[in-house]
Amino acid sequence: HQQRSCWQASGTIRDRVRCTVLSDYDDVLPAAAAMFHEEVGIEPIARYGSNYRNRVRSMVSEGKNVIVTNNLGVVVFKADLGISHLDAAQIQGVWVHPDYRGLGLAAPFLAAACELFRERHPHLSLYVNNYNDRALSLYQRTGWEDIGQYSTIILTR
Repeated sequence: HQQRSCWQASGTIRDRVRCTVLSDYDDVLPAAAAMFHEEVGIEPIARYGSNYRNRVRSMVSEGKNVIVTNNLGVVVFKADLGISHLDAAQIQGVWVHPDYRGLGLAAPFLAAACELFRERHPHLSLYVNNYNDRALSLYQRTGWEDIGQYSTIILTR
């Protein structure tokens, strides 16, 4: 794949993981929408239109996303800060581009993303669906501990 070879340029993994700035919006939007669709089963841009685009733009401009891009500007990894208060925040929206899955990149990318997030919020949490075996494995490999079980109910009409 061209995207894989483009990623294999110089630089360590930690050098490639960074917080977003507003100029990243056009690159982050498709990744955010793809993650949302995979997780929830809804095409967010088609369903929510400008409300979704504005939410992503706000998060990008506030640096609430950590991303890795290849040399073509395609987002190959992202993680987001969800709700946050003072020194605590929740990580959400962890996603790896389908062309980069299975290459062993998710764990080092996530570990580096957590380092960046901890600069602002030393206490991090996340939640994961109990059927998401790949995510559960990733979180275990990167040192996360299961401390509780919750239920989320998503209603649509």
